[in-house]
Amino acid sequence: MTFNNAFLMELPWETVIKMYRSTVPQNGFKKLYDYVDSFISFIENNQSLFPNDMRERFVTSFIYSAFISVRSEIDN
Repeated sequence: MTFNNAFLMELPWETVIKMYRSTVPQNGFKKLYDYVDSFISFIENNQSLFPNDMRERFVTSFIYSAFISVRSEIDN
């Protein structure tokens, strides 16, 4: 996930993972799925990592790309 140009909403995965790592309890979690739940919650709820304006830009860009793709298919 972190090799070369891997980004999550314009932010390198490496940065996201490093920030998340600092939130993991010192003793860690007992089960792997606890890490999964914790990581997903970290991404969803971290406003400083992904401010609303960044989220809006990302969604707008994603929707625009989807519409362009659909229009291209229709034109073909």
